[in-house]
Amino acid sequence: MYELIEIQELADTRGRMNIIEFSALIGFNPLRMFTIQDVPVNGLRGKHAHKDCIQVLHCLIGKVEIQIEYKGIKSSVLLNSPKKVLYIPSMNWLEIKFLEDTTILNVYASDIFKESDYIRDYSEFLTISKES
Repeated sequence: MYELIEIQELADTRGRMNIIEFSALIGFNPLRMFTIQDVPVNGLRGKHAHKDCIQVLHCLIGKVEIQIEYKGIKSSVLLNSPKKVLYIPSMNWLEIKFLEDTTILNVYASDIFKESDYIRDYSEFLTISKES
Protein backbone atom coordinates (compact mmCIF):
# COMPACT_ATOMS: atom_id res chain seq x y z
CA MET A 1 0.00 0.00 0.00
CA TYR A 2 1.09 3.61 -0.53
CA GLU A 3 2.49 5.85 2.19
CA LEU A 4 2.41 9.64 2.51
CA ILE A 5 5.72 10.71 4.05
CA GLU A 6 6.62 14.10 5.50
CA ILE A 7 10.17 15.04 4.58
CA GLN A 8 12.62 17.25 6.41
CA GLU A 9 12.35 20.98 5.83
CA LEU A 10 14.91 23.57 6.88
CA ALA A 11 13.88 27.21 6.81
CA ASP A 12 15.54 30.47 7.71
CA THR A 13 15.76 34.00 6.34
CA ARG A 14 17.46 32.67 3.18
CA GLY A 15 14.45 30.50 2.28
CA ARG A 16 13.31 26.89 2.63
CA MET A 17 15.03 23.65 1.72
CA ASN A 18 13.28 20.26 1.56
CA ILE A 19 15.48 17.19 1.99
CA ILE A 20 14.98 13.59 0.88
CA GLU A 21 17.59 11.10 2.04
CA PHE A 22 16.38 8.27 -0.15
CA SER A 23 18.01 5.17 1.31
CA ALA A 24 17.15 6.17 4.88
CA LEU A 25 13.63 7.48 4.21
CA ILE A 26 12.27 5.15 1.53
CA GLY A 27 14.71 2.26 1.30
CA PHE A 28 16.11 2.75 -2.21
CA ASN A 29 18.26 5.14 -4.20
CA PRO A 30 16.48 6.19 -7.41
CA LEU A 31 17.86 5.01 -10.73
CA ARG A 32 15.62 7.40 -12.64
CA MET A 33 14.00 10.78 -12.02
CA PHE A 34 11.62 12.63 -14.29
CA THR A 35 9.58 15.80 -14.07
CA ILE A 36 6.01 16.25 -15.29
CA GLN A 37 4.91 19.82 -15.99
CA ASP A 38 2.83 21.97 -18.33
CA VAL A 39 -0.15 19.62 -17.92
CA PRO A 40 -3.50 21.43 -18.43
CA VAL A 41 -5.85 21.79 -15.45
CA ASN A 42 -7.71 18.49 -14.92
CA GLY A 43 -5.26 16.76 -17.25
CA LEU A 44 -4.54 13.13 -16.39
CA ARG A 45 -1.21 11.33 -16.29
CA GLY A 46 -0.30 7.86 -15.14
CA LYS A 47 -3.18 5.48 -15.86
CA HIS A 48 -0.89 2.49 -15.39
CA ALA A 49 0.77 0.27 -12.80
CA HIS A 50 4.27 -1.15 -12.48
CA LYS A 51 5.01 -4.82 -11.97
CA ASP A 52 8.25 -4.21 -10.05
CA CYS A 53 9.21 -0.54 -10.05
CA ILE A 54 8.67 1.53 -6.90
CA GLN A 55 8.02 5.26 -7.27
CA VAL A 56 8.05 8.33 -5.06
CA LEU A 57 5.98 11.34 -6.17
CA HIS A 58 7.00 14.83 -5.05
CA CYS A 59 4.88 17.86 -5.93
CA LEU A 60 7.26 20.82 -5.95
CA ILE A 61 4.74 23.46 -7.07
CA GLY A 62 0.95 23.37 -7.41
CA LYS A 63 -1.20 20.36 -6.61
CA VAL A 64 -2.20 16.98 -7.90
CA GLU A 65 -4.88 14.51 -6.86
CA ILE A 66 -3.71 10.93 -7.08
CA GLN A 67 -6.16 8.05 -7.40
CA ILE A 68 -4.53 4.82 -6.21
CA GLU A 69 -5.87 1.29 -6.44
CA TYR A 70 -4.26 -1.65 -4.66
CA LYS A 71 -5.90 -5.09 -4.44
CA GLY A 72 -9.38 -3.66 -4.97
CA ILE A 73 -8.96 -0.82 -2.46
CA LYS A 74 -9.25 2.65 -3.99
CA SER A 75 -7.83 5.75 -2.31
CA SER A 76 -7.31 9.38 -3.15
CA VAL A 77 -4.34 11.49 -2.02
CA LEU A 78 -3.81 15.22 -2.49
CA LEU A 79 -0.19 16.32 -2.93
CA ASN A 80 0.06 20.09 -2.54
CA SER A 81 3.22 20.73 -0.55
CA PRO A 82 6.91 20.14 -1.20
CA LYS A 83 7.11 18.93 2.42
CA LYS A 84 5.43 15.60 1.55
CA VAL A 85 6.20 12.75 -0.81
CA LEU A 86 4.03 9.81 -1.80
CA TYR A 87 5.65 6.37 -1.75
CA ILE A 88 4.03 4.02 -4.29
CA PRO A 89 5.03 0.34 -4.20
CA SER A 90 4.69 -1.81 -7.28
CA MET A 91 1.28 -3.18 -8.34
CA ASN A 92 -0.62 0.03 -7.57
CA TRP A 93 -2.78 1.52 -10.35
CA LEU A 94 -2.28 5.31 -10.50
CA GLU A 95 -4.18 8.15 -12.10
CA ILE A 96 -2.72 11.59 -11.49
CA LYS A 97 -4.99 14.62 -11.99
CA PHE A 98 -3.26 17.99 -12.28
CA LEU A 99 -5.29 20.65 -10.45
CA GLU A 100 -3.24 23.73 -11.42
CA ASP A 101 -1.55 24.52 -14.72
CA THR A 102 1.68 25.58 -12.97
CA THR A 103 2.11 22.24 -11.17
CA ILE A 104 5.53 20.60 -11.23
CA LEU A 105 5.70 16.94 -10.17
CA ASN A 106 8.95 15.03 -9.73
CA VAL A 107 8.90 11.24 -9.86
CA TYR A 108 11.77 9.17 -8.44
CA ALA A 109 11.84 5.56 -9.66
CA SER A 110 13.64 2.51 -8.29
CA ASP A 111 14.56 1.33 -11.80
CA ILE A 112 15.33 2.60 -15.27
CA PHE A 113 12.57 2.72 -17.87
CA LYS A 114 11.48 -0.75 -18.97
CA GLU A 115 8.32 -0.99 -21.06
CA SER A 116 7.94 -4.62 -19.90
CA ASP A 117 7.41 -3.36 -16.32
CA TYR A 118 4.29 -1.36 -17.25
CA ILE A 119 0.71 -2.57 -17.03
CA ARG A 120 -1.20 -0.11 -19.20
CA ASP A 121 -4.47 -2.03 -19.55
CA TYR A 122 -6.75 -1.69 -16.51
CA SER A 123 -8.44 -5.08 -17.10
CA GLU A 124 -5.03 -6.76 -17.19
CA PHE A 125 -4.09 -4.96 -13.95
CA LEU A 126 -7.24 -6.29 -12.23
CA THR A 127 -6.47 -9.83 -13.36
CA ILE A 128 -2.83 -9.71 -12.27
CA SER A 129 -3.58 -8.03 -8.94
CA LYS A 130 -6.13 -10.75 -8.06
CA GLU A 131 -3.50 -13.41 -8.74
CA SER A 132 -0.83 -11.83 -6.52
